[in-house]
Amino acid sequence: MHQTPASRQSILTFDIFDTLIARRFIGPASIFKLLERKYKIIGFAQKRIEAEVLVRKLSPIDFSLMDIYVKLAELIPLDAFDLNNLCEQEIAEEIANCIPISENISLVKDDSILISDMYLKKDSIESLLESVGFCKERMPFILLSNCGKSNGTIWRELRDLNVDCHHIGDNYISDMKNSRLENMNSFISKASRPSFFEDNLFRKGLVLPVAIREARLRTHYIFSQQDVAADIKSLQVNFNIPFLLRAASFIIESCREGSSNSKTLLFASRGSKLLHELTRLLVPHIPNISSISTRYWLSSRQANLNKSTDYINYTLSLISGQPIFVDLNGSGVSLRIFLTHLQESLNNNLFGKIILGYHCPNSLNFTRIKYGLDDPRLIDGKPAASVDNSNFIIKKKCLLECLNYSPEGRLLGMDSCMGQYIPRRDTYEFSPPVKRLVEDQQNYAIIFIKNLVDAMQLHSIEDMVSESLSDSYLQALRESFAHHECLIESIYDKNFAQEDLIHEICYDKAIAEGFKNPCDT
Repeated sequence: MHQTPASRQSILTFDIFDTLIARRFIGPASIFKLLERKYKIIGFAQKRIEAEVLVRKLSPIDFSLMDIYVKLAELIPLDAFDLNNLCEQEIAEEIANCIPISENISLVKDDSILISDMYLKKDSIESLLESVGFCKERMPFILLSNCGKSNGTIWRELRDLNVDCHHIGDNYISDMKNSRLENMNSFISKASRPSFFEDNLFRKGLVLPVAIREARLRTHYIFSQQDVAADIKSLQVNFNIPFLLRAASFIIESCREGSSNSKTLLFASRGSKLLHELTRLLVPHIPNISSISTRYWLSSRQANLNKSTDYINYTLSLISGQPIFVDLNGSGVSLRIFLTHLQESLNNNLFGKIILGYHCPNSLNFTRIKYGLDDPRLIDGKPAASVDNSNFIIKKKCLLECLNYSPEGRLLGMDSCMGQYIPRRDTYEFSPPVKRLVEDQQNYAIIFIKNLVDAMQLHSIEDMVSESLSDSYLQALRESFAHHECLIESIYDKNFAQEDLIHEICYDKAIAEGFKNPCDT
């Protein structure tokens, strides 16, 4: 009887290390250095690497972690140590420093197979996967070998079993080239590799890129428009959030260096929302700092220019300490006028309590161009209540602004209601597709920011705040902006520029027709 050949089984397969999981510090040598410091074994890290190389040469097909340590004992004195315990400690450090690569983990299916060239036993691999969220009782099937991927034997055996792999891995030779020789579909994941900005910081010897990389690998968010998702993520990771970290650190340090009075940081909507989120999460972890509260302050140019009692009272209701007004993207002109209204309404009772607001330095250039160097609304050529928070110049105001758009309508005013306040908002200026993009960008950034602060806590947040204010960090930020500037311009021109222009024309016309600007009197 003629027997038909079995149909090929299509399966999604994954490499494990640097594809589904990564080490907190890049490369296995970091684990060996931790053990060297812990046990004070001089030369341990380097000799551990050499021992593995030698074992792979002598027994490439079948060796274990213990075989490596036996060889290591021939290279350095380990008589005072139990080799089994050292093996267990290495595995424990691997688990303690294991972090998920969330975007790849999200792709794993119930019938996926995990394939790895690794000397660890399967139960150790399962413990590593369990530490990043895999359920031990429903662990995917795992195929382990010492060199099955690198010499191609795993791919040949799977082919003979009529398995058609759609494989994702990080190694060009073993994961892609060798699998494709057996007609498998394979794709390279570069997620575990340092980003442009992270790599720059690593080269400068900073610790911060460890936390930034961990936050990036832990952050997974599905964008509604996949064609722009990778670019938005890259811009947030490589420039915007690092810039916000420097700005937040500057604000925190400024508060720490000032008076010991309690302070209220009011972050102006809408462009300062992400800066507020980052500062809000950092403040509780900074030692030796006076009492600081952070509030998201609903504000706008129109609201600031209007002498509205309800809006002034709403603002005062947010203040529980010395007020500090923060506006990442504003020019500072309308803020100065509002502060004057605020002081007048209280007969100057708040005078001397309102201290510096913080602006992106590019706002200074923007203001000079728009209002002129000698305009009376500027003090010494600077917007009132502003300070250069990073000595960083961006040529176009919109380039930073578009990375910090918020999906909420512009504030028109604030109305009192039963002793509380209700915002009146303009219709959101962008079209529904662009609003979804803004929502996606903000959601991704907020998740990333939370993961970043969590990762910073594993080190010293105070030291990392200091690093973000260093010249080395600033130089890396400048280099990253220069590298990504064209991409930022492209994102802005494609998605925001035309709608921004249309809205600004409508807004300025509305002011001209029905709203008197105090600056023009």
